[in-house]
Amino acid sequence: MPTIEVFEHQKLKVGAQFPTREGGTFELTSQHIDALNQYNSRQRITYFDSGYRSLRTRHYVGFVQVGKLSIEILPKADRDYATRTETAAWRALLIDMLNVAGLTLKAHDDAAQAIQRGTLLELIARSFLTALERLLHEGLAKGYRTHESNGSVFRGRLLIADNIRENAARPDRFYVRYQQFDHDTPLNRILALALDVLLELPLSATLVNKARALRAWLPPLTPSYTADFDRVKPSRNTERYRAALIFAELILKQQSPALRGGSTQVFALLFDLNQLWEAYIATLLRSVAPPELRVATQHVCKFWGGHVVRTVRPDLVIWRGDTVQWIGDTKWRVPDHTGPKDNELKQMFVYNELLKAKRSLLIYPAGKRGRKDPVESSFFVRDHSCGVATLDI
Repeated sequence: MPTIEVFEHQKLKVGAQFPTREGGTFELTSQHIDALNQYNSRQRITYFDSGYRSLRTRHYVGFVQVGKLSIEILPKADRDYATRTETAAWRALLIDMLNVAGLTLKAHDDAAQAIQRGTLLELIARSFLTALERLLHEGLAKGYRTHESNGSVFRGRLLIADNIRENAARPDRFYVRYQQFDHDTPLNRILALALDVLLELPLSATLVNKARALRAWLPPLTPSYTADFDRVKPSRNTERYRAALIFAELILKQQSPALRGGSTQVFALLFDLNQLWEAYIATLLRSVAPPELRVATQHVCKFWGGHVVRTVRPDLVIWRGDTVQWIGDTKWRVPDHTGPKDNELKQMFVYNELLKAKRSLLIYPAGKRGRKDPVESSFFVRDHSCGVATLDI
């Protein structure tokens, strides 16, 4: 099945031809565009901007399967045309950002080669299967569940009304409710459902065979649905499930293949680049911050107490005890030679005022033509400042 690579904010139109990773070219048809537009219209989030016989990707990156075509949407901060080598570099950056942000995409010693060969979907599938296999070796958790039965064995509590209705002429039978301790728990049902979804997707024969083997290894379980996520309560048992559940949630909750674009099946694993860049920077900061500093994300500040209280949320707040050391805001764009936009500086001014911070920092990715030298300047008639920094990616 062909795989094409496109970038954020790129226009895709009927008749456009793209080089495939396998070699050769692939032409987009109206069936592909229509399926993606229909799919997009059913989501709570707008992943694409629709046009006449076309669409434009937005700030969401990852993997989309439409029919038999695989599309990888890659980040590209500077918007310039990318060569094949640069495309591979942006793809490696996406995977690195996902790794640093907490989605560990490492399945085996050949992970680097797997990144080059397979799609992002296959990398996520491989990581999920590896985490699930480890759980099965350790032993799946058991739990209590309520069960009702009507038979000759009496256990638990007799449901009198149901028993009269069902067994008025059968005194040898009992309608009862009892607690059963087994593997049929929300945790295990979620993993089984994620496996079932993977088996419907275009994966390599190696991954399909591994998924089938793991599915056969699982004990009989009640058919699941994503509401089981709400039934999972944090505990020591769920902690060892954490890695597998992260991947299962990506597969099941973000976009389900049960949602179809017309007659063409669409499946997506998409990540908001703004949130991903924020998580990436926050994790890097935490890794280098001394013990006395605390890095908080999305700190809520109230700034107006009218009929509806209004708040602002700085991306990053660095605390020393109860004192704010500095505030950071991440922006996934390459600033030009003029520096930050007015609204970005006004935003940082408000953050400084509300949190009584002396310094704030706007953090951008560094592009080929963007400004790379750090800049800091004070706000007029105030004793606090805002700086600009770019991170070479």
